[in-house]
Order: sequence, then structure tokens, then C-alpha cells
Amino acid sequence: MRRLALAILLPPLAALVVPAAAADGQRAAPTGVLIASAVSSDPARHAPARLPKIVRLATMETSGFDQFDEINSGAAGTLAIDGSRAYQGSKSAHAITPASTGHTKFARGIWRVNWVGGRDVWYGAAFYLSSDFYARMQGEVDVLRWDNWSLEQRSQDQGGVTVLSDGRWVLVLRNLDQGSELHLTTPIRPLSTGAWHWIEVHQRLSRAGARALNELWIDGTRRASSRRPNWHGRTVTALRVGIVATNDSAQANPLELWFDRASISRGALRPRARR
Repeated sequence: MRRLALAILLPPLAALVVPAAAADGQRAAPTGVLIASAVSSDPARHAPARLPKIVRLATMETSGFDQFDEINSGAAGTLAIDGSRAYQGSKSAHAITPASTGHTKFARGIWRVNWVGGRDVWYGAAFYLSSDFYARMQGEVDVLRWDNWSLEQRSQDQGGVTVLSDGRWVLVLRNLDQGSELHLTTPIRPLSTGAWHWIEVHQRLSRAGARALNELWIDGTRRASSRRPNWHGRTVTALRVGIVATNDSAQANPLELWFDRASISRGALRPRARR
């Protein structure tokens, strides 16, 4: 699929100071720009603001999904551009999975990545859940997940943001060979439905806890963090966004959500300004 250059036109930018990393639960001031920036630690120098490097960005404003490397949907899931709501701009991606059982259902955008131990990454997206999303869930739902399926064309390692069966949000690490799932952060309470939420993850990949880092940011607030090991030693090859996966043995109800402004970056992009 054609790859869109990242030098796209964005809403007007402003040079803003990014506060130092906050303690869990401390809110960073929202901004009216797509990207927040950092300045020199020496205020006397008045150094020009530096924008965090955007590695990949999908705004959904191109009327297609060419900002992803690929999209796919399984077991009759659908993914479409929708102009009825947007986090920023005028469009978003609308993901739907149907009522059925016995197989994994998904509707997702995908970027190819090459992450190894020691890599420091930020990735995120804005999500809007349907009003009955939690009531329809019948197991965990992955919404923002990395993995290495392409290494052997099978599920091995997975990590990222999962909505648990009780509606709480958490960062997980899975080893499918061993059938293990580790919660890297303390699960946080369900996010409100019928409203946009900016979800951002900061991780430094490592098999050693002293070097690993896991942060889950919700709407500009770091809600959970840990130093638990978050990598099993195999290269991460993909980041997936949307209804990434459902519980194939239990999820019989249909699900739908919208997502927008998906990103991979070298620093926090932070949420939009409140409306």
C-alpha cells in the first residue's frame, strides 16, 4: 500500500514547554496543537523549541488508509473512514466486528516496525467507544498492540494496551508459546464511552527490570507506570491499531469503536485542546 510522506500539513503549531515527567496521576496541561515541544533546561539560553520526531502518523484525513503500511480485517470485520466524528480534523477510522464465535475478529491499521531491546518508543491513538462497548465485551479486547507475527507467521510475543473483560485498561506483555500474560501496569478504571480519549504509551524495551520502562498516559495524565521487564528478546515487527483482537472463544457480540491520530513518535504528542 502506498506510503504517505510524513511531511503533511498539520494544524498551526505553537512552541510550548513540555513539563518534566509527572508523577502518576499528575495531569499535563492540554495543548491546542498536534505536537508539543521541549525547550532547553537552561531558560537563560532561550533555545528554539524542539518538536518530538514523528515516525509514523495516520490522521485519517486522506479519505483512505494509505498512511498505514496495511490494513486488515478478519472474520468479516470492517474498517472504514468516517466523517461523522473525529478527534482532530474531520474524519476518523470506524472499526466494527460482527456477531459470531469461534474465531478471532479484528479491524485494524498496521505499521511495520523494527524494535529491539533498548529501544525507547512512544505510540498512541485517540479512541471513541460506542455507548454499549463494555456491555458487549465478552473477554479482553486489544486496541493498541505490538507483536512479531511476521517472524514465523504465528503468534509469539505481544504487548500494548488491552481492555480487560471488566472494562479496565492495562499494559500487557504476552508470550503465546508459554500461554502467559503479564500486567505491566496496574489496571485503571474503564474510560467513558461516547467520548474521545487520547491514549499514549511510552516504553523502553528490555528483558531486565532495571532498564525497562512502561508508562500508560490517558488524556495527558500518566495513569500507570512500572519498571517491569517488557520484552522477550525477539524483534518487534508490527504495531496494530483499532479492534486489534478479541477473545475468539467467547466474543459473540458485535463491537465497534472509532480511532484517530494514530502515531509512533520519539516523544509525547499529548492530547488536543479541550473543546
